[in-house]
Amino acid sequence: MDLLELKESFLSENANIDERYRKALSLAIDCLIDNESEKEDIPIVLASYDEMAKHHVSHLLKQFCKKAYPNSGISFDANSLFLFGNDLESCCKYLIRHMRSYEQSLVYLADSPSGFENLPSGLFHIVDIGYETTTRYKNTMRGDTPRELPQKEYSSDDALKGLFDLVSHGSAIDSCDTSDARDLLFDECNACILRPISAPKGAKFSEKITIKSSDWEKHACVALRRYQSRECGDGMSWDTSDAGWKNVEAYPLTDRLAIPGTQDERDCLIGLVTMNITEGCPALLSTVWIHPLYRRQGRFKDLWRELKHIYGDFEVEQPNANMRAFMSAMGEEGRATSP
Repeated sequence: MDLLELKESFLSENANIDERYRKALSLAIDCLIDNESEKEDIPIVLASYDEMAKHHVSHLLKQFCKKAYPNSGISFDANSLFLFGNDLESCCKYLIRHMRSYEQSLVYLADSPSGFENLPSGLFHIVDIGYETTTRYKNTMRGDTPRELPQKEYSSDDALKGLFDLVSHGSAIDSCDTSDARDLLFDECNACILRPISAPKGAKFSEKITIKSSDWEKHACVALRRYQSRECGDGMSWDTSDAGWKNVEAYPLTDRLAIPGTQDERDCLIGLVTMNITEGCPALLSTVWIHPLYRRQGRFKDLWRELKHIYGDFEVEQPNANMRAFMSAMGEEGRATSP
């Protein structure tokens, strides 16, 4: 389970907590999502004069971290961090002494975020738990230009927007829903744009995508199938409806790619294999497509072996010359269906 899925599940399990605590917990988890996406390990500071809020949120965050990182060997206990001094030098000296004297932690507690304004920008994620509003941001040194203040809250509700983080469609992405996503992806294909499709921040493509999978995963699969249609002349009619996904099991091929203009890296869809599974019939490999920049790297060969383990002697629907050559190399030339 990826961090975005785990976040939704964990918040649902703790749906009865105070709304202010829920908001702070959600934003703290978003800091972890940023860390993973940016390959960082920036500590999180829960800042508030409300002692009960700090400790309750830190307790819940510890529980979440233990689920998210079960083999880390880290306790995830929150330590208090009060920075004294009114300038960079004195605050840095205090911070260094603190780090030498106490066990380093992923989560810290503080009364006010103001002390962190004397430190270099970007050292800490701050979750500022106010009595009326709660926000998150990275600490910014006094006098520096604020960086992404405040930062957004990640939710599966707008996961479809994440499909477009490798390209720019302007303001259209701000209101992206199922219909918008379908139209934008269709327009890209018609414009001959063939690109890896990024997962939403904090999310990863499932090992197998089915009719029960999330909308964003099915939209990405349908879009990649349309790319195949540019080469093979079919596939534009597949959609995300239940009728379109009945008896379909899709296996994504992914790579971790940088998002232009950011420090983020995302799980990105670069290829797809679809299997048709009908009760009483042999499994049928229906389509295979890999982005041209990722071909001849052995990716499909590895997946083929996995599919053989799962489905046994499946058939291949109307293979073209390249597929027949691949099957011959794998010793499977007799498993093709007739045109």
